[in-house]
Amino acid sequence: MARRLRRLNRVICVALLATAAAVGCQNAPGQSNRIDVAGAKLPGDFGGSDPGTLVSANLLQNLGAPLSNQTDQAGVSEMQRTGAAPSKGTMVSVDIPDDASGF
Repeated sequence: MARRLRRLNRVICVALLATAAAVGCQNAPGQSNRIDVAGAKLPGDFGGSDPGTLVSANLLQNLGAPLSNQTDQAGVSEMQRTGAAPSKGTMVSVDIPDDASGF
């Protein structure tokens, strides 16, 4: 009797693990692996057939957008003039030259 219970317990555990793995590997509701392509098409030769060859390329519109709570020099100057401090974080000055990326 004990042997049957152990076997039943193992079968149930394996079934639960398989179910958990299958459910955990799925996308959450409303989530997709696709990236919404809203940008302009980029020119290029995308005719290759090797693995990893690009089929197409588009600009990504969400890159380069300001960060949340990001301010510009005028905003910083206004905060200095009024004596206001940021609600959180630290203000730093960053000067990155155009050729820093190496592209």
